[in-house]
This record gives sequence, structure tokens and C-alpha cells, in this order.
Amino acid sequence: MNEAVTGLILAGGHSRRMGTDKGLVAYKGLPLVEHALRILKPVCAEIIIASSNPVYGDFGFRLVSDRFHNAGPGAGIEAGLAVASNPLVAVLSVDTPHVLSALYDRLIQRFAGEMALVPKHGDGYLEPLCALYQVSAQPIFAQSLRAGVFKMSDILRQMEVTWVEVFENEKNQFYNINTRDDLNQ
Repeated sequence: MNEAVTGLILAGGHSRRMGTDKGLVAYKGLPLVEHALRILKPVCAEIIIASSNPVYGDFGFRLVSDRFHNAGPGAGIEAGLAVASNPLVAVLSVDTPHVLSALYDRLIQRFAGEMALVPKHGDGYLEPLCALYQVSAQPIFAQSLRAGVFKMSDILRQMEVTWVEVFENEKNQFYNINTRDDLNQ
């Protein structure tokens, strides 16, 4: 566990394709939020769940609600950065249960003072919802959201980011669970 890192689980999406709160849906015998907790607990001293659903409070971790409504995942990141007790925040989307704790270990080891470390696939695909952010990035998120800029790639353009290449055999860890059919994969 790294005492300087807060884990932030993004569980506040609308889950339109799933039809119900994704983080509470069982996947391989556990709610998706439990998978996220399993990933972040080994590397984070504090865990925060970004969601306005009070049921997540039953998992025993601090809840934070978006301060910018209907603004996408950047709003959850902004809210978490605003209350994190540690200078670094490991962000994880609740619908990516295959991400490895080792990814966050690698990001933390590579940290050299930039505002964000974001995994990138060889094909250029970015993973900003499974990344490491400094709390000092919070004003950039807030300013962007206030201006109506919700797309993560547009927000990231406004800060110093280190792109961390993900090996070809690692990119399947970012597989998202979005529909009931995906639960069977």
C-alpha cells in the first residue's frame, strides 16, 4: 500500500446500456464495485467512491457526489480530487474489473511530478479512467467542466500528461462491462 495515494472508484454513471447501477451488478460472483475495491486496496491508503447512490456507503468507504451534474466521468474525477487526503489519486472506472493492481504500481513508480499518468494502447487508445492524477489537477477539471468541456481527451490537453504505453498482452485488462451480455464474457 502506498500512503501517498488515494483510490477513486468512478461509480456514478447513468448505466443506460446496463439498465441498472453497474457497480452493484454481480460479475463472477461479486458486485463490480467489489472488483474495483480488490484492485485498489493493495495500492491505496484511502478509497473514495464517486457516486450519488447512497447504497455505496454500505461498502464502508467515503462517498463523494459530482459537483458538476451530467458532466461525465470528469465530474467524478473532479469531485474525488477535491476531497482526496493524499497528493496522488488512482482513478478506476467501476466497469473495468480486469485491471491489475500492478498497473497502478507501475504508474506510481513512474510518477515524476506530472499532473497525470495515463495508460495508452499501442493503437493510440487512451485510458483516462484507469489513470493516476495529482490533486493539483482539480482546478483544471473544474474550469473545464464549468466551461462545458466534458470530453476527457479535451480536459487532458490542458495539463501535463505522461502517456504510459500498455503492452499488447495487457490491453485486455481495460475491457468494459457495459451490458448484461458483457457480464458473460
